[in-house]
Amino acid sequence: MNEAAVLDPWRLIGEDLLRYKQYGASNTFAVVFVAPGFRALVRYRIFLGWHRRCRTKIGKRIVWAMYAFVRKGMEGKTGISLPLHAQLGRAPYFPHNGSFQIARGTEVGDYCVFHQGVTLGTAGHMPHHLPPKIGSRVFVGANASIIGPIQVGDDAVVGSNAVVISDVADRAVMAGNPARQVSDKGSSQFMLIASPKKR
Repeated sequence: MNEAAVLDPWRLIGEDLLRYKQYGASNTFAVVFVAPGFRALVRYRIFLGWHRRCRTKIGKRIVWAMYAFVRKGMEGKTGISLPLHAQLGRAPYFPHNGSFQIARGTEVGDYCVFHQGVTLGTAGHMPHHLPPKIGSRVFVGANASIIGPIQVGDDAVVGSNAVVISDVADRAVMAGNPARQVSDKGSSQFMLIASPKKR
């Protein structure tokens, strides 16, 4: 379980807001009412916090059912699907409206960037029918797929349209189908600005 999973959801929402403003949103109003990724994150954070605080199975089921309804609405409006059983770290950034699919159980580190059309999913039967683990400060380009029980290292880059089916080293830049390492320059050149500092 990553650190963000046990932090106060409102603190995480504050960090999400700062991330979007750092990436060029003119003000808080623009983030809250215009940025589809932020709106999806707020709902995910709030319902996950409620789900974790519930002490009874029936309470957890009620929260899960409520979120399932809200999540479907957000998928229809934004294309971004964030299941409660996925673990998102601090301040992920979704620059565009458009499909983002993440399998339940997927772990995502801090300050990652995901463009439109990205899939973090499972494939085949057990033991391969397990989700990936994504490190921190990972940049994933448009229409990329990261499939199966693999590890993507910190500061890695997955290029547009890449299909990743094996582990990715820290700072590796991956491209192609199947994806192959083409550089070790890492994600700093693709991040617009530095990540928010931890509080």
